[in-house]
Parts: sequence; structure tokens; C-alpha cells
Amino acid sequence: MLKMSQFFKIPMLKLKSVGKSNWARTGGLDSHQRSYAADDAFFQLYLVGKVLEHGRAGATSQTSGAADPAEQTILKVWWATLGRMDEVLQFVDYRRYRDGFLGLRGVITDALNALGKALGWTGSSCINDLLRVKGVQQTLAKLHKKSGVVLDAQFLRQNRDVFDVFYKDTEVRVRLRAPRDGDDVQGAGADLEVVPEATERFQSELLELLAAYEPPIGERPTVFGRNIPEAFWVPAKAVLDRRQEAVFEKCMDTLDSVEVSYSDTDGWLLRMTRHPRAPDDVAHMDRSAKDLQAALGLEEAEARRRLNKDAKYMQWWGTLRILEAGGWQEQMVQRTFRARVRILTDAQSLADRASPPAVSWEAARDARGPARGEAATECGTDAWHCTGAVESLEARAVK
Repeated sequence: MLKMSQFFKIPMLKLKSVGKSNWARTGGLDSHQRSYAADDAFFQLYLVGKVLEHGRAGATSQTSGAADPAEQTILKVWWATLGRMDEVLQFVDYRRYRDGFLGLRGVITDALNALGKALGWTGSSCINDLLRVKGVQQTLAKLHKKSGVVLDAQFLRQNRDVFDVFYKDTEVRVRLRAPRDGDDVQGAGADLEVVPEATERFQSELLELLAAYEPPIGERPTVFGRNIPEAFWVPAKAVLDRRQEAVFEKCMDTLDSVEVSYSDTDGWLLRMTRHPRAPDDVAHMDRSAKDLQAALGLEEAEARRRLNKDAKYMQWWGTLRILEAGGWQEQMVQRTFRARVRILTDAQSLADRASPPAVSWEAARDARGPARGEAATECGTDAWHCTGAVESLEARAVK
């Protein structure tokens, strides 16, 4: 019946909230329910007449070849009542419902965006998850009084241009649809010239998007962690619209600060190899070399050589290019650099104390111990551990 009303350009106002309401309520039906039921009966009669008037009236009977008298009678009755039916048809101002519908759509989009940051790009939410969001609760409370818009599976399906709705374990799940899906991208990258200026401009834009990306909460680094910083793989569809992705596919082979991979589930994956506001890694190396040079009285070239041969120092030094200058992660790396310089200084001291003196500073560094020694240098020298290291070196020398 709804499609028939649309065909004859007589739109019906049939609110899902009324259709799904309690029709067995104590005290009888309310005004909305009575109007809903009356509309069903009214439009069935009204649309039957429209169908007959459209072409079926005057059709001949399949058996006798004469006009069907039953249809003729129905049409005459309908014509007799048409004037009265036209009088009771009322125009309904749909703007309040439309505004409420679009308002809830925006609130749900914001809620899914916030939930997506915690769940990751491939995560999804159920309707109950959305109903627990305070902003959604407040919006639904207002809409219930004004327009009757409700949040249900039907509402989500009506917004498939924004939401990706699917079933998982018999439950309706929803997440934000990729930004590219609603964009008109015909010829998006056709006019792009793959020249150094254009590639550099696009790469700068892409790096800013990757730097602003927030991974799922469980995968985010924290100030309490001691893990080596690393760049995240980011699905291209999580940060690029369709046009940007078309440009990316055309010039991805020329990008020198973005690593590219591909996944069957998420498509193109991107990982920046240098932050757009990375700290000066050369300055950090110079500072560490000067500290080691001052502590041991070495030549600058020798201090640099020892730092370059220290695998842990170089591993942390290599992470500077993916960090943001002035951030807490850079400060963590600086503390690690000071710890490594202290370890190298203590290693030389242990090597000098060992007997015979032929033990190298590298052997002393290794004998000093891994994580325990490194943690101790940030608070002060662990005398017992250093003594143990000397004994280990002397026993190794005797062998």
C-alpha cells in the first residue's frame, strides 16, 4: 500500500513508533493509534479507486468480453464518495519529523565515531551500546515528545548511506560506513599529475592524517609503558575519502615517508615512516655523544662509534623519526638515551676494574645485565649488581 501511495503521489504518514506501540494497552487506544488504524482503512478504499480509475475500469471480462459490472459498480461508488474523501485528506507538516530524524542521525554518527576510537576501525556496536551514550539518551527523550522518532534497526537501515548495518550472532550491529562510500569520485585522480610538487603536497596531507589517527584504546601507548614506540598500520579508508584514496593509488609508489601494505579485510594499509613534526634525531645523537665523551674522556669519534655499536641505543634512536617533537614519547626516549650512556660509562668502569685488563667495554656492558641494569641507571648505580658484574668478568677471564 505504501508503494501504491507513492506511485499516485499521495504520501502516507505511517510512523514506525506508532505501529510498534502497545496496541493492547489498558484504557484503549490513544489518538495516534486511532489515526494510524483509520488511515489503513481509508487509504485502502482511496487507493482501490485510484487503481480502477488508472486503467482497470472499463476492462472487459475474460469470459464474456463485456465490461466487468462489479468493477463498474465499485468505480461509481468511489466517484460518488471521492469529493468527501478529498475533503478529509490533510496535509501533514513533516518538517518536525524530518528535523528530528536528521538530528538523531547526527547524534548517532558522533556516538559511533567515539565508540569507533575505542573499538578500532573494524569494531562495531549494538543498539544497546548506543542507548547507553548520554547524548543519545537526551536526544531520544526530546524526540519522543516532539516527533516520535525512535532508534531501532529500521532507523539504522534508513541511514545506510552513513551506517554499515549487519547481523552478527543474531544481533544487529552497526558501525560508520567508510567515508568514501557516499562520495562522487568519477575521475577523482584522473587530473592528478604525478610530479614532485603534487606528490609532496599530498604526502604532507597524508602524514597529518596518519599522525592524527587514534588507534583502539587497548593498543595506544601509555606513559607507564616501556615498550619501544612504533607506528601503527592504519586502514586507508579510516583516514581518506574516496577522492583522496584515488589520488593515493595513483602516486603511492612515489611516497617516501609512508609504508604501504594491503589486507583482504581492510584494503590498503598505511604506516608513516617519519612524523611530519619529528624531533631532530641528529641533535639527540650529538647530545648523547657529548655526554659519553665528557664521562669517559673519549674522542668524539670514539664516543659516536660506541653509541652506534650499542644495539639498544640505536633501536630507540630509530624511533625518533615517527614521534612528535616535544611529546611525552620523545621525553621517554631521552630518558632511555641517558640510561644507555650511563650503562656504557659503567661498562667502561667495570672493564677497567676487571683482571686481567684485557676485557673489553662491550663484554663489560653485556655482563652488567640487560633490563635490570638499564632500570638501575635511571635511579643510580646498583652497587651489588656492579660487584656481581666484576666477579662475572674475572671468572670469564680465568677461563
